[in-house]
Amino acid sequence: MNQSGNYETAIKNAILDFNSTSMAKRGKVFVAYSQELDSGIIVVVIHSPVNKVKIFADGTKSTLPTRYIEYNNKLYYWHDSTSSDVNTISKLNEYQAIDSLQDLSQAVLNHDDAKKGMYYYFCKQDLSYFKKVISNRLLRESMPRNFSCKNK
Repeated sequence: MNQSGNYETAIKNAILDFNSTSMAKRGKVFVAYSQELDSGIIVVVIHSPVNKVKIFADGTKSTLPTRYIEYNNKLYYWHDSTSSDVNTISKLNEYQAIDSLQDLSQAVLNHDDAKKGMYYYFCKQDLSYFKKVISNRLLRESMPRNFSCKNK
């Protein structure tokens, strides 16, 4: 695991760890997202997607993932507003993670509040120091009580 970097390094570290968990054995495609909390903590959440990425015949699309990592025959993807990989769509298609529809009226978006994901809490100044929690709650609600980045 890398000690220094940014949210992208935190995502990569989380994927390395996640791949060895029982949750990773339940699928081949996973979505990741990250957020930096004001306390110097980068949160990365990884879970299996509830919906496929939607692309419509008229060119309309759901928010498309722009980055991905393929690791141990599994696909991890996320949206990054600062950069993109032109191969992301073809990689999603390869893993059958795209749903093509004629028009928006055909789209059915499911939401599963009970779906759990793996939450990683990384110290920004030392990304090798982290805690992980399986949860379906909000980022701050899932944060381990005894996790602190002071003196790290």
